[in-house]
Amino acid sequence: MKKRLLLVCLALMLLIPSAYGESAEQDNVLLYLSFDEGQGDVIQDQSGHLNDANIQYQYLAPAYTDPMDPQWREIGVEGGSLLFDGASTCIAYAPEDILVSGSQLTISVWVAPRAFEWDDPNAAPSGIAHLTTIIGQYYKPEYQGILLGYQRFGRLCFEVGTGDDWFTLWTDEARLQRNEWNHVAAVFDGDEGRMNLYLNGEKAATTRVFPDSMIEPAVRESLLIGKNAYGEQIAAGNYQMFSGLMDELCLYDTALSEEEIASLAEKAPGDIPYEEIGLENILTGDVFKTQYHGGPYQHWMNEPHAPVYYNGMYHLFFQSNSIGTYWRNICWGHLVSEDTVHWRQIQDAIVPMENSVVPDGVWSGGAAMDKNGVPILFFTAGNDSFRSSGLISNQNIGAAYPADLNDPELTEWIVCDELAIAQQPGQGRAGEFRDSHIWKEGDDWYMLICSGTEAGGGTALLYVTDRLEVLPDGTIDMDWQYKGPIFEMENQSIV
Repeated sequence: MKKRLLLVCLALMLLIPSAYGESAEQDNVLLYLSFDEGQGDVIQDQSGHLNDANIQYQYLAPAYTDPMDPQWREIGVEGGSLLFDGASTCIAYAPEDILVSGSQLTISVWVAPRAFEWDDPNAAPSGIAHLTTIIGQYYKPEYQGILLGYQRFGRLCFEVGTGDDWFTLWTDEARLQRNEWNHVAAVFDGDEGRMNLYLNGEKAATTRVFPDSMIEPAVRESLLIGKNAYGEQIAAGNYQMFSGLMDELCLYDTALSEEEIASLAEKAPGDIPYEEIGLENILTGDVFKTQYHGGPYQHWMNEPHAPVYYNGMYHLFFQSNSIGTYWRNICWGHLVSEDTVHWRQIQDAIVPMENSVVPDGVWSGGAAMDKNGVPILFFTAGNDSFRSSGLISNQNIGAAYPADLNDPELTEWIVCDELAIAQQPGQGRAGEFRDSHIWKEGDDWYMLICSGTEAGGGTALLYVTDRLEVLPDGTIDMDWQYKGPIFEMENQSIV
């Protein structure tokens, strides 16, 4: 028994890259990135099999500010890590340097996503999902290569092409967690005819493939880390790029066992401060970026809204896409200030969440104080699956309140399980119901909601409630009554 245990331990030592970035050159390791460099734009394969690679990053040679390194971080699962900005950061190995192929493969990596991309809710069931890529080298038309990534809400996916077939494996319940370290492992075992996905050491999904299957190499494609080679593109950048921290990426040309996968996930990485995973304020030298204004440190913003003053701190929210410089993946960004002049960006206050009133975008809104002085945020709750919820519109009004009133920055917000106001027939134009503004007069609270008329013009709808209170059970006591439009504008379209 002792001899068998010793043999198992020795096997693991040969398979697993050694700690602290020491040499991990073994025959069965195809690629090992420790992300411990800490500076520069070059990353080294610790297995010793591949030449150094360059990290692509949009601020290596910017037009209007000083050059800067990719966003290295001192904290990681082991040693340091690299922050991918979601818009430009990626690593590429040419096909002449590495081609993923053969009957067995294991991918092991630690990731901490900062945000999840929007995608059509029906994309995965329809087989047209766009994967945010962790690592991939593939060409689907000829069933070649591999792709490991995730879709809406961190649902993992592992795809393999065998030349004749394209196999896709999704997790069901298991999800990546935002702003936390997650260990992901994907195993292809063509000899046994099986593919497995693991999350934090636990098997999350499995499927059969044809026995004696082989990964067909994507001979014309680069191996990309952090970027989908066939991701959607717009003028402002690329979709489906990884956004967050990455550490300890290793490719093996063998199928690791469940026990070996569990051992790789045993590390206990600590909590990640927002300052480490959030985008840095690096554009202070950009001659065309306004500096003396509240705004996000990088990427997209629009429509600042819902100003709140609470316990000596000013709060301002805005539509934010922390993944790229375009309107998509909209959350409520959060700025705080003690004087309304010097603003700091903290973590997003509200983000799209699975199985919630707001799965598909957190759009503009307002704020109010309840009867006890507790701040409440009223936001436009985007829901592209609204019909299945019995709604007439993908836009309705949700509400959220602070998780900890003793937190001066009101960092965490709890989204209510029920909508504050769901659009009803006869209340504006269906699908145009957003951007609430709230105020109090006397003992009543009033809310204006932007909408449209059936004739194509604009309108503002008025609602009122005589009670507004966050209750101890986490619900909000309110009863918004529709009073009708306060103004209707003719269709202003110019033909």
